[in-house]
Amino acid sequence: MELSAKLTLTSPILTQPTAVRDALAPVLQETTEQAIRYMQEAMREPKTGRTYRRGGLGTRTAQVTRGLARREKKPGLRRATAGGRIHRASAPGEAPASDSGAASGSLVAHIDGLHARIEGAEVLRRLDEGTSKIAPRPLVAPALERARPDFERKSEAALKRIL
Repeated sequence: MELSAKLTLTSPILTQPTAVRDALAPVLQETTEQAIRYMQEAMREPKTGRTYRRGGLGTRTAQVTRGLARREKKPGLRRATAGGRIHRASAPGEAPASDSGAASGSLVAHIDGLHARIEGAEVLRRLDEGTSKIAPRPLVAPALERARPDFERKSEAALKRIL
């Protein structure tokens, strides 16, 4: 005598994959946006790297800079050093430091079904992974790890609703 068995699975996960996608897509979107916020927060946190002057160190003409620099050929106009600000970079192992905010503002989420992709400025990839001359400044992995518990909790709740 031969043993045979028939197993029929009727779970919505197997019979209605679109229901699963529809339940998890908002969770994925929310988690991806949350990870981007975590990355932006990490870039704004105080850093411990070196400090240096950024911006336009140069000279400009102004009438109110009397006595600050050398006299110009035109009477009443003087040249003075203008611009510049201090920037503190990130140390190796810290998230990249935000300078102008352009890299932070370049982070964008792309969601396609149950696939998420975060894109940003190329400089963020080089800083995150490191190069031959720059030690890694982790940004993506810590943000995703920070977002993971919420994602797991929300995913579980979404799946329970459809089961």
